[in-house]
Amino acid sequence: MHHPLEKLYWTGFTAWHGRRESSFPFAPHEQQLRVQNRRVRSIVAFAYETVPFYREFMKRRRLRPSDFRTATDLGQLPLLSGEDLSNNPGRFDSTAIANDRTLEMDTSGSTGLYKKVRHDCRALFLARAGGHRARQVLSHFTGRSLGYREVRVTRRGGTGPVVLAFYRAHSWVPSGVGLQRAMVYCDDNFGDNIRVINETKPEVLGGFGSYIGGIYRYARMHDIPIHRPKVISYGGDALLSPDRRIIEDEYGIPVISRYQACEALNIAWQCERGEGFHISTDQVALRIVDASGKTQAPGTTGEVVISNLINRGTILLNYRLGDLAQLSSTACRCGRTLPSLLQLDGRTEDLILLHGGEAVHESELLSTLYAVPGAMQIQVTQYSLAKFLIRVVVSGNPETVRAGIAAAFLPLIGNPERIELEVIVTDVIPQDKNGKFRSVICHCNREIVR
Repeated sequence: MHHPLEKLYWTGFTAWHGRRESSFPFAPHEQQLRVQNRRVRSIVAFAYETVPFYREFMKRRRLRPSDFRTATDLGQLPLLSGEDLSNNPGRFDSTAIANDRTLEMDTSGSTGLYKKVRHDCRALFLARAGGHRARQVLSHFTGRSLGYREVRVTRRGGTGPVVLAFYRAHSWVPSGVGLQRAMVYCDDNFGDNIRVINETKPEVLGGFGSYIGGIYRYARMHDIPIHRPKVISYGGDALLSPDRRIIEDEYGIPVISRYQACEALNIAWQCERGEGFHISTDQVALRIVDASGKTQAPGTTGEVVISNLINRGTILLNYRLGDLAQLSSTACRCGRTLPSLLQLDGRTEDLILLHGGEAVHESELLSTLYAVPGAMQIQVTQYSLAKFLIRVVVSGNPETVRAGIAAAFLPLIGNPERIELEVIVTDVIPQDKNGKFRSVICHCNREIVR
């Protein structure tokens, strides 16, 4: 139980920083840049003082914190990848913040590499305050930004429940202000999840896009009545186009999205127009680069590179997320002045499909497989409801890891005796034609999603 004074402090901290969240997205762009650049200077100075990786690099290049005045200057730092973070745990952690003062999260993300990221308390509560921007959009559909009913689709032990538990332990939410929230989990069957949704009758349904799509597809396939929320707000992965058509056209539910990652909790979010993702420039510096790392102009597709400007636990500057997108060259018609992303080709992992219309979400699948000791990088390919190939990069005894992967995977499928499974140990798992790594590839989606 945390001390009441600590909870009071973080409650006041969130309220203080939240006071400008309604107006900041509409502020003059010059004002937004001033906030961003101030945080750039602060995080670079902090990284230089407390993270040996950045200090050593900057000294080799004869760079000083004073050389970083704007977000553009972050390009002087090396491009980091998920592999850098995965292969060097703790290398990017600040020595000034004790581990017990941070919240550790794990992810495989678009790169398919298991990584751990530590977020300090201040960053977590700044992210909480910043979440009001997305809630303000939801109010367009619900009529209110606080106190509405919500069901979240997540996995047990995932980022969402872990962060929510942290907020509850470290702060207070006045009665009537907090959300009326229920959870459904990716390792439960669709029927149980539909029952929770029907009992809760949420105004907002949020969480993993692919799994939400699977729920409504399952309800349609089996002619099961399902509640229609006022809006669906998904994030964490992609919503398949056939499922989106079912939700919007057949059920009449508007759909918007958020762009977030374990490495940065608030990257961008869609407004009520749903035409692009407004970038939270005060929390991240974002640019689009080509294969060589050169910054791309608006309208050109490239890889998303971010610098988290608020997290001082694990400091990630110039970090390649592995997602493809392009910056918009025009302002959104909603009136917000923040820059926006278009054509975000983010986490496109598919569901693993089971007999009877059930499915296993990639987050549940990968969290189980990465628990196998020695599994460094994993890709699961489904060719049919009964045929699978798993590629794995290992550290340690290949046969032990191969056997562990098979033993962990088969119980997730439900009828392991009917499954044809091949596990291949390899040195490298290839990227797709767009240069992205896909952790889960399902080749039978299109024959089942109709």
